[in-house]
Amino acid sequence: MSASPMKLGYGTYAMQKLDVYEALPRLRALGYEAIEIMGEEGWATAPDLMDREDRKRLAGTIRDLGFDVSAVMALLPLCEEGEGRPALLERFRAICALARDLWLDDGPAVFSSPPSHPHPPWDGGRERIAASLLELADIARDHGVVLAAEPHLSRIGRVDAGNHVDERRLARSVGPDEAQNRALA
Repeated sequence: MSASPMKLGYGTYAMQKLDVYEALPRLRALGYEAIEIMGEEGWATAPDLMDREDRKRLAGTIRDLGFDVSAVMALLPLCEEGEGRPALLERFRAICALARDLWLDDGPAVFSSPPSHPHPPWDGGRERIAASLLELADIARDHGVVLAAEPHLSRIGRVDAGNHVDERRLARSVGPDEAQNRALA
């Protein structure tokens, strides 16, 4: 297949009940060139279900089929505070390790997630949200991973025309100097 400026990709989010080793060749035969692997609990590709050999096998299958890995995704409460934060950080580290193990390129792997619940309220909690994301971005960087926190502001209590302004404010609160190591997609 000839290289194109944009690749068509597919995510395994919608394939929770399918065997990934049967699905990937079918997706490639359909013309998909990139794959996003779901690393969430409940999927066979969750980090706790994939030992070193499983990860090598999946990375080899992805490579042999000629896919690019666009990201490893999970739906984590990125901005969770309090008692649940340590468990979140443990899951986050496990998914970062999975992303790194499946990544085929020399550059950093990508882990994507929208900030799902629980989280601080947007109004008055923006700085805490930014601090949570920065903590996770540091952990991701230590694993050779970029965090792509998808700011679906409707998930954090903002559903109005100001969303894009608020997204820019959140990105600015992370700081321009962090752009090299941290991504808010």
